[in-house]
Amino acid sequence: MCGRLLGVALAERFVIVVSPTLLGEFARVLARPKFRRYMSEDEALEIVARITQLAEPAPEAPALAGVTPDPKDDYLVALARAAYADYLVSGDSHLTCLPNPKPRVLTPRMFLTLLEQTAVQQGDLIVSDEVREVLSTAGLETAVRERAIAHRQHTHRRCVICAKHIEDLATVLMCFDDDDHATVYYAHPECSPSRLVRGIPPSRPRISYQAILRSHPIPGVLVWEPIRVSIDLDHPETRNVAAYRERGFQPSEAGLENVAGPELAGWVLYRREGDLVLNSPSGDLEEFSDVTSHAQPRWFEAVAASRRCLLIMGETLGLDRLSETRISALLADGRAVAAVIPCTGVTLGAAP
Repeated sequence: MCGRLLGVALAERFVIVVSPTLLGEFARVLARPKFRRYMSEDEALEIVARITQLAEPAPEAPALAGVTPDPKDDYLVALARAAYADYLVSGDSHLTCLPNPKPRVLTPRMFLTLLEQTAVQQGDLIVSDEVREVLSTAGLETAVRERAIAHRQHTHRRCVICAKHIEDLATVLMCFDDDDHATVYYAHPECSPSRLVRGIPPSRPRISYQAILRSHPIPGVLVWEPIRVSIDLDHPETRNVAAYRERGFQPSEAGLENVAGPELAGWVLYRREGDLVLNSPSGDLEEFSDVTSHAQPRWFEAVAASRRCLLIMGETLGLDRLSETRISALLADGRAVAAVIPCTGVTLGAAP
């Protein structure tokens, strides 16, 4: 819990107030041997240096005797009051048991909950001033927040740094390639602060997908969404969906159970060991790794029998909480696109 709070603090989600005494105590605590299981000595020193850099310094406050059961905690209340802090965050029972304290005392868990409740109203995003300025200039801040809220409601965001799911707060990394195309990534606050980045960081895995069945003459469906969100700074839409639309994929109002095209010639799905690869006339486009763990039972047999597969690509589809209604709605309004790919042979086509 304290580790999460420290990560959010380093992401500048709130302002920390420290005095020389408090900062010295913080350094001494992190130097204790019991913390070596969580961080090395060098990492502890780096955290102290970062907190020193980010925190708002405050002078030592006049002593307030007898405000807590433990005289050693009196200076914390005095500092919080002198600095006009909104909250004093501590797990010390001598502080959490105070009746009507000023300022209010919150445990780390309570304070994180407060931050998360605030962040939910903003799409659960921590956005730095430099990133916000770019988004606001391009008129994209609302669009990015709407997508973030949709991710929060319908799927699991994944951290671009550690590749693990993000359960609550996420920082926004805005990355630019050599052509100044922008891509928005999410990260855990403890993995990276919100920032602008030149060059696209590696993202593994790159996509999230499911191989599902439906009651249709083309029963096999492969539906996927990118983990990253690519944005055109001149036109507030995702480049991922637009790129597939240009290749022939189309929206559909028929719904997931009924969409049957368009059919694209010259494309193929082929097996490469345990993976599936989507190949277009211009080359390989997507790799669906470890497909057997993502496919519903008898999916391969159904695709081989029909010799065709329905492909659906979109964003915020909700593949971790699969919903036919949501996928159908996104297909109808153009936030997802579909196409049917011919498949031949029981191995879903031969490698090109």
